[in-house]
Amino acid sequence: MTTTDTQTSTERPSLDVDTARTIYLEFGKHQPDWALIRRHYHPEVQFKDPIGEHDGFPAFQQMYTSFTRRYVEMSIEVHRVMRDQEVMFLHWSMRVRPGKRLP
Repeated sequence: MTTTDTQTSTERPSLDVDTARTIYLEFGKHQPDWALIRRHYHPEVQFKDPIGEHDGFPAFQQMYTSFTRRYVEMSIEVHRVMRDQEVMFLHWSMRVRPGKRLP
């Protein structure tokens, strides 16, 4: 995933390693805390994967919601988080069990 970042750190909270881990663990839930995620994601986030591209936070949120409907179970494991002054790297794995989830 790539993000476009034109906001300064004074316009949104800085992202520390513990918060980044918490955000990614939210993606292992069928109903993540979108308010938490939105506080740290740029409104013009660009998500690209082999299946498609999604521009802007609403498109990213819709893509994720559609994705989660295809799985009965989901979990994310964050293996490692590293950060220097400009870059943060997260190594994570997602496990899913296919099947239509009941509402």
